[in-house]
Amino acid sequence: MIDTDKYEGHSEGEWKVGARKGAMTVRDSNGEEIAATNSYPNARIMADAPLLLAEVKRLREAIKVATMDLEEPNMHEETRKDLLDMLKEMIE
Repeated sequence: MIDTDKYEGHSEGEWKVGARKGAMTVRDSNGEEIAATNSYPNARIMADAPLLLAEVKRLREAIKVATMDLEEPNMHEETRKDLLDMLKEMIE
Protein backbone atom coordinates (compact mmCIF):
# COMPACT_ATOMS: atom_id res chain seq x y z
CA MET A 1 0.00 0.00 0.00
CA ILE A 2 1.23 3.51 -0.80
CA ASP A 3 1.97 5.76 2.17
CA THR A 4 0.23 8.93 0.97
CA ASP A 5 1.44 10.89 4.02
CA LYS A 6 4.89 11.15 2.44
CA TYR A 7 3.40 13.49 -0.19
CA GLU A 8 2.22 16.07 2.35
CA GLY A 9 3.54 19.50 1.36
CA HIS A 10 3.69 18.84 -2.39
CA SER A 11 2.88 21.73 -4.73
CA GLU A 12 -0.89 22.16 -4.78
CA GLY A 13 -2.99 22.92 -7.83
CA GLU A 14 -2.86 21.91 -11.46
CA TRP A 15 0.50 20.87 -12.88
CA LYS A 16 1.16 21.46 -16.58
CA VAL A 17 3.40 19.95 -19.23
CA GLY A 18 5.57 22.26 -21.29
CA ALA A 19 8.73 22.06 -23.37
CA ARG A 20 12.22 23.54 -23.26
CA LYS A 21 15.35 22.72 -25.27
CA GLY A 22 14.08 19.38 -26.50
CA ALA A 23 12.79 18.21 -23.14
CA MET A 24 9.30 17.99 -21.74
CA THR A 25 8.90 19.91 -18.48
CA VAL A 26 6.37 19.77 -15.68
CA ARG A 27 5.48 23.00 -13.91
CA ASP A 28 3.41 23.46 -10.79
CA SER A 29 0.53 25.91 -10.46
CA ASN A 30 3.04 28.70 -9.65
CA GLY A 31 4.92 28.06 -12.90
CA GLU A 32 7.93 26.56 -11.13
CA GLU A 33 9.59 23.77 -13.08
CA ILE A 34 9.47 20.64 -10.94
CA ALA A 35 10.57 17.96 -13.43
CA ALA A 36 11.96 17.39 -16.90
CA THR A 37 11.99 14.30 -19.09
CA ASN A 38 12.43 13.28 -22.72
CA SER A 39 9.14 11.38 -22.70
CA TYR A 40 5.77 13.06 -23.16
CA PRO A 41 3.85 10.16 -21.52
CA ASN A 42 6.16 10.37 -18.48
CA ALA A 43 5.63 14.12 -18.30
CA ARG A 44 1.84 13.61 -18.45
CA ILE A 45 1.82 11.11 -15.58
CA MET A 46 4.04 13.41 -13.51
CA ALA A 47 1.73 16.35 -14.21
CA ASP A 48 -1.27 14.25 -13.17
CA ALA A 49 0.35 13.22 -9.87
CA PRO A 50 -1.79 15.57 -7.72
CA LEU A 51 -4.96 14.27 -9.40
CA LEU A 52 -3.87 10.65 -8.97
CA LEU A 53 -3.08 11.25 -5.29
CA ALA A 54 -6.50 12.85 -4.72
CA GLU A 55 -8.18 9.89 -6.43
CA VAL A 56 -6.32 7.37 -4.27
CA LYS A 57 -7.40 9.25 -1.13
CA ARG A 58 -11.02 9.49 -2.33
CA LEU A 59 -11.24 5.79 -3.15
CA ARG A 60 -9.61 4.77 0.13
CA GLU A 61 -12.13 6.79 2.10
CA ALA A 62 -15.05 5.34 0.14
CA ILE A 63 -13.77 1.80 0.67
CA LYS A 64 -13.30 2.46 4.38
CA VAL A 65 -16.87 3.75 4.78
CA ALA A 66 -18.36 0.97 2.64
CA THR A 67 -16.42 -1.70 4.51
CA MET A 68 -17.66 -0.44 7.85
CA ASP A 69 -21.22 -0.34 6.51
CA LEU A 70 -20.98 -3.80 4.94
CA GLU A 71 -19.74 -5.25 8.25
CA GLU A 72 -22.92 -4.07 9.97
CA PRO A 73 -24.59 -7.36 11.00
CA ASN A 74 -28.17 -6.06 10.78
CA MET A 75 -27.84 -4.44 7.37
CA HIS A 76 -30.80 -4.98 5.10
CA GLU A 77 -29.85 -7.01 2.02
CA GLU A 78 -31.11 -4.32 -0.37
CA THR A 79 -28.94 -1.72 1.35
CA ARG A 80 -25.95 -4.07 1.07
CA LYS A 81 -26.65 -4.45 -2.66
CA ASP A 82 -26.89 -0.66 -3.07
CA LEU A 83 -23.49 -0.22 -1.38
CA LEU A 84 -21.90 -2.81 -3.62
CA ASP A 85 -23.41 -1.13 -6.69
CA MET A 86 -22.01 2.23 -5.51
CA LEU A 87 -18.54 0.73 -5.13
CA LYS A 88 -18.70 -0.80 -8.58
CA GLU A 89 -19.64 2.59 -10.07
CA MET A 90 -16.70 4.24 -8.36
CA ILE A 91 -14.19 1.98 -10.07
CA GLU A 92 -15.66 2.15 -13.55
